[in-house]
Amino acid sequence: KNIESSLERIVSSLNPDQELFIYITGHGGAEKGISYAQLNAPISYNNPQKKHDVISDKELKAMIEAGRHQQAVVIFDGCEGEGFSQTLGDKRTIAITKNKFGETTTCTYFAEGFFHTPWQQDADGNNNGTLTIQEAIAFTAQQLKDGGVRGEIITTGSILTRGKIQRIPPLLSFTPMPNSEVFLSKRTIANQLKQCKGVVIEEQENAVRDNNRILYFASDMCFACQLITPHIGDALDERDNTYPQVYVLSTHEDEELSILERRLGLRVRSFPTLIRYENGMIVQQKSEMPVKQTSYGELQDQTIEIIDKEYIKDLIS
Repeated sequence: KNIESSLERIVSSLNPDQELFIYITGHGGAEKGISYAQLNAPISYNNPQKKHDVISDKELKAMIEAGRHQQAVVIFDGCEGEGFSQTLGDKRTIAITKNKFGETTTCTYFAEGFFHTPWQQDADGNNNGTLTIQEAIAFTAQQLKDGGVRGEIITTGSILTRGKIQRIPPLLSFTPMPNSEVFLSKRTIANQLKQCKGVVIEEQENAVRDNNRILYFASDMCFACQLITPHIGDALDERDNTYPQVYVLSTHEDEELSILERRLGLRVRSFPTLIRYENGMIVQQKSEMPVKQTSYGELQDQTIEIIDKEYIKDLIS
């Protein structure tokens, strides 16, 4: 209900000169030629799918058609999404989905690549300093194909030429996506924090001995680390002092982590891990992503977990 009401509110508020961009991720399926995306679905495979837990391609089409916007882009990054492309793609909507009906192949990471395309030096095909949506779509599809993706990217509808993605200088290094041969660009943990106040990017061979210090154990392949790192950066930039220093210990292999643990006399149970020392003693330690419960939308009895930014600020201050 929250998602549907939010979509209706967004679409109804658009002006004729505006554009609509919708990205849906999660499990998907198809029944009798109609595709659906699971929204807030219960984690159970034994019970029939409840009607109110899904949104179909036809339902989404009806919502979008009610808008006065000039053009739209809809990406569904889930299984069996062909119906979303077939149903939504038209003269003012470009629809991008992953798999045909009945296909549940490995994830193609289309959206992951699409959102990072502005950082790719070769994406701007004509080198005019701006990246059109058409260029972004074409570049992402080719990148995934070259990376060995088995899933099929399906694009229907008129290619948009008016919409543009602002060109951003390349800041990323290549990182392999998990469970895939595909290589996509992503900023490393170290690169995201190295310009922040009071940060030391520590190599594994160096020991950290300050009596007052903060240690941040992370991995570039850790999704939770990618989520909280920007908030850590914000907290660092907002604090008045640069002490205690924050040592960023980004590791990639279990062997590297074992070396760090032995040299620092610690046991790191998971990524991300934040540890604060005062006078040589651990006074705070968080070995998981700091989250808190909050209500959302119009349904006050529903809660979700969000990143606890206040906890991060308190630990780093």
